[in-house]
Amino acid sequence: MNIIVFTTYFSLKSGYERLSLELFIWLKKKGYNVGIVSQFDLQKSCLKDYPEIFKTNENNDVYLLNLVNKLNIFKIFKSILLFRKIIVTKNYQFIEVSAFAPSVIAYISTIGINTKIIIGIHDDYSIRKYKVFKFLIWKLFLKNKKIYFYSISNYVYKKWIKYSKTKKKNNFILYNSINNEYFNRKKFNKNLNLKNMYNLKKDSICILSVGRLMHRKGIDVTIQAMNLLKSSIDIHLFIVGRKDDSDRNDETSFQRDNNNFIKSNKLTKSVHFLGERNDVAELMCQCDLFVHSARVEGFGLVLVEAMASGLPVISTNVGGIPEVLRGSKSILVPPGEPKLLASAIISYSGWSKKKIDDIKQTSRECALNYTVERRGVNFISHLQKIC
Repeated sequence: MNIIVFTTYFSLKSGYERLSLELFIWLKKKGYNVGIVSQFDLQKSCLKDYPEIFKTNENNDVYLLNLVNKLNIFKIFKSILLFRKIIVTKNYQFIEVSAFAPSVIAYISTIGINTKIIIGIHDDYSIRKYKVFKFLIWKLFLKNKKIYFYSISNYVYKKWIKYSKTKKKNNFILYNSINNEYFNRKKFNKNLNLKNMYNLKKDSICILSVGRLMHRKGIDVTIQAMNLLKSSIDIHLFIVGRKDDSDRNDETSFQRDNNNFIKSNKLTKSVHFLGERNDVAELMCQCDLFVHSARVEGFGLVLVEAMASGLPVISTNVGGIPEVLRGSKSILVPPGEPKLLASAIISYSGWSKKKIDDIKQTSRECALNYTVERRGVNFISHLQKIC
């Protein structure tokens, strides 16, 4: 079975980009003839943090399309011809791809070729941003019989079928996976101690939230809950994630409103923005509770990472979250309700050590459903059915 994984960036280490890299590594270890191609990266050296890839066959299975800087029709056409040549030369039977642009390139590159395309659906396509013209045009070629789709949760699957009008026989569910490092708490640097770094008391409660700083992720709700709790318990919120890079006015005002709310309510000493980090697994081991107050969520990969790290989880009952957290004893609250979220956090502060240890153990067991090994096995199983 010959497979090529098509991603946007090797250098991004989150979301479906990381899933693509981990799938490639797993397939390679299992002996499959597999390649990986990046749409935007200019150099293979960006893979130095992934020695499993960087040293593989002297990078003969790693390809770059270099689709950056002053794009024009000629550059796009040239990259399509290059990708087509790679597919034909190596006789790739399947292309695994996520995201709009790579899926379009994959489709055009395989016109007249029997290579099948497996498109990952990672979001709820019924929401507003997917009703623009380019996605409506995209839907026109998705019904090609050589194109198949995997959805990251049953929730996303149902939404996708309704949105795309594609046949159920061309769709399946493939849950996301997390890196094994989240299961290994003992490996982390003991010198990293958030409470010492921020001069916190030993019994201070440290809450962690991870996600892009945008409206749909609901970090504003968590901040508002912090304001309701500031006079009740000694609590600190650590926020990991980069600012939303869209030019939309509503997202820009969202960030500004959050900053103004923190300052006006004197939360600057209890709400800490850590920015984008590459040590999230280690940070999770330093905190007491994970809070994810998303308004929209197809899966919630950070929730599984938190469970594997042994963090109790409080989240919202939206999208695929209840499905992912099923059986974990996590607390779910409605979205956009800071009072209910604050109540849930208060309840955590009263839990016994025995109850917390029990929840940690249950969470880790639930997280084992989302390993790279399990995702890889399920992926191959579906490809064999397609064959």
